[in-house]
Amino acid sequence: GRGVYRESHSGGASTPVSGPQHPRGGWMARFEALAAIAELALRLEPLERLLSHAVRRLARVMGAEFAGILELDPHRKQLAFRAQFGWPPAVAGKARIPCGRQSQEGFTLLASEPVILEDLQQEKRFRGSSLTRKYGIRSGLSTTIDGEAGPFGVLAVHTRQIREFTTDDAQFLKAAAGILASAIRQDRTAQALRESDARMRAIVTTAVDAIITIDERGIIDSANPAAERLFGYDRNELAGRNVSVLMPEPYRSEHDDYIARYLRTGKARIIGIGREVIAQRKDGTTFPINLAVSEFRVDDRRMFTGIIHDLTDRRRLERRIIETAEAEQRRIGQDLHDGLCQHLTGIAFALQVLSRQLAARSAPEASAAARVQEMVDSAITQARQLARSLQPVEVVGGGLLVALKDLAAQVTELFNVSCVCRAGRRVEVVDPAVAGHLYRIAQEAVSNAVKHGRARSIVIDLQVAPDQVALAIHDDGIGLSRAAHDGKGLGLRTMAYRAHLIGGHLNIRPGDRGGTSVTCVVRKPGIGVTSTTEGRHGTQSRRRNPEATSDSHRG
Repeated sequence: GRGVYRESHSGGASTPVSGPQHPRGGWMARFEALAAIAELALRLEPLERLLSHAVRRLARVMGAEFAGILELDPHRKQLAFRAQFGWPPAVAGKARIPCGRQSQEGFTLLASEPVILEDLQQEKRFRGSSLTRKYGIRSGLSTTIDGEAGPFGVLAVHTRQIREFTTDDAQFLKAAAGILASAIRQDRTAQALRESDARMRAIVTTAVDAIITIDERGIIDSANPAAERLFGYDRNELAGRNVSVLMPEPYRSEHDDYIARYLRTGKARIIGIGREVIAQRKDGTTFPINLAVSEFRVDDRRMFTGIIHDLTDRRRLERRIIETAEAEQRRIGQDLHDGLCQHLTGIAFALQVLSRQLAARSAPEASAAARVQEMVDSAITQARQLARSLQPVEVVGGGLLVALKDLAAQVTELFNVSCVCRAGRRVEVVDPAVAGHLYRIAQEAVSNAVKHGRARSIVIDLQVAPDQVALAIHDDGIGLSRAAHDGKGLGLRTMAYRAHLIGGHLNIRPGDRGGTSVTCVVRKPGIGVTSTTEGRHGTQSRRRNPEATSDSHRG
């Protein structure tokens, strides 16, 4: 190992030495001292208590009047007492010992090994600090305490009388310094963890979004204050309960199966992805949220963290934007009906009179005037259809179904494509907001199929049950562009907003036989009424749409 250095009085050079065992504390006493220090370290006693005990025990077993643990400052220019024995507390608390050759402790840091001081008055390697000179220090022994990225500081013992410290003394002190170095590193690691935990607790506690952790059974482990405010529960009410208590039906009943399926197959519909779903407060009210779920492990336990952002304000803003747009559509539709249509009707009457006059005189222009009149009549029909399509859906006596059938008829007539609406004879959507938004979704989907998909055949399928409405639009076109599938088109974003506003899920995907399939499923208790009687327009209304089983909101 490394040598132990003391000053040679004859030549002044630092030479390794060894000497006989000093008659101070025997090897058993020293072994017991090291064991006691190590025991305190293993018991994770507070560091200050451990350091104070160590300097007292080392001073006693080595027969020294003074002992100290000095910590190196961040700038590595001076040392300060972290623990002391024998030094007056007031003096030791203020003392700063310089590094380098101005002190034994500083020289020890340079040597990186134990340093023996035989007699300070004869010392040539360093001057000695003002503190050691003030208290008449003559002999001493010091060694470094290692840190993570360099020395932590110095462990030293001193006497006022000249004493011969041996290499055995130095190795004993070095062993003690090794135990203390391990304890200091352990304490700093624990302190870093405590600070990290404190920061994380502060972040979680002050977060605007709700944060909830659950175990692999779906049992809530913790909830932050934002979650309490959002859901109306006290955290003690939530702890130990299944997280499904924060979901409305039918998602509440399906949630445990979703977790079990994920644990069994590893296939997640929401973990690591994030999705907009519906949540439920303590008072039973529901509201839209964005839920981002991540997985982590604690020992051998799988845990999940959910970050929940309330979308109520965003949905309210989106609703206002859409309502404003619809109001503008109604205004334009009214202007078309009252202005352009009336103006065209006047032109049509004038052309009719002109046509009759030209025919009475057998003028050759009579046939041309008649053709112009037919064109104006066609323009009037188209303008009235456009005006009607811009008006809100009247949900009275199956208003949504009637509106969808009219939409299909208009598309067939205007664009010369096959567009049919299929549903039962008696299909009613009770909620007027749901009916209105579903109609606009169908209108946009049909428009995209004709304009962008170049479809020749379109099917509008409406299936209504007491707790669910499923609207599907299928076409045989060329399919939407990648930008459209990614939701970047304005019309597609509007459809998605409308679906979210009514608590539905919009799915746009390639059709099974080509073209595009647009499906919107809304699941709410008491949303609709249906009949088992099959109507002349299509299939029996209780036929279950495959998309109606969508579990996008689960989890």
